Amino acid sequence: MSIPKLILPVVAGVMSGMILQVLGERGIHAIYPMPTTAGMSQKASLALFFGQVSAGFCFLMLFNIVLVSVLAGVIATLVHSKASAVPALATGFIITLGEVYTIAKLDSNPIFLSILSVVLHLPMSWLGYNISKKYFLKYLTIESK
Repeated sequence: MSIPKLILPVVAGVMSGMILQVLGERGIHAIYPMPTTAGMSQKASLALFFGQVSAGFCFLMLFNIVLVSVLAGVIATLVHSKASAVPALATGFIITLGEVYTIAKLDSNPIFLSILSVVLHLPMSWLGYNISKKYFLKYLTIESK
């Protein structure tokens, strides 16, 4: 398996994951709007918001993380069109690195949400690989290994 053949599936998985993450978070913030705090820094307003979050918000954020990772894994595997977990796992790893960067930058998320978001991306992208291998790869015309 060559590196150039892995680049497109990983890029497709990561980009789709990023788009889905942003859309999901916008939808969640439509339900749970951020407070309008004039004169406060972004970190201070985020700390205020995360200090008041409900269980529903946390559940939706975790659901978004799981959905993003599973779909990114599925997309990476389907673009690769072979039964190989490498593109999905590479996608999950890159998304995890992005999550670590976001957590370090904001440092105001609830700690359990931060830990779960870092821990969940890789296994959920692997689940996406397994889903696509079991249900979708057999319908592609390119042979699976």
